[in-house]
Amino acid sequence: MSTPRQRYRDQVRSEIKQIALVQIGEGGAAALSLNAVAKQLGVTGPAIYKYFRSRDDLLTELILEGFDEVAAAVRAAAGEGAPRERLHALARAFHGWAVANPHLFPVAGRHALARLRRLPRRA
Repeated sequence: MSTPRQRYRDQVRSEIKQIALVQIGEGGAAALSLNAVAKQLGVTGPAIYKYFRSRDDLLTELILEGFDEVAAAVRAAAGEGAPRERLHALARAFHGWAVANPHLFPVAGRHALARLRRLPRRA
């Protein structure tokens, strides 16, 4: 069981990551600024360093969480059957995950996602 302090810390870390994802979605990883995240969160720039040691640590955590999410979606869809059907199920799962998470892609990636949405769905 976590303490109230740990729950608060987890909540603030989650808010930091959500703000960071919006920044990345708008301008790519280069647009991520800890000072801008802090400003949006309503704290000072140095306060962010209580939760993440550096911009790279925050970025690394976001990348790892993204990989975990897509891996879980693909694993859930793998199922049983012939290799061809499993491959199609995996591709559909990845496609579904990508379309459901446009905020994880920079602006250039959103154009590719828009094209993916227009592709005909196959069984």
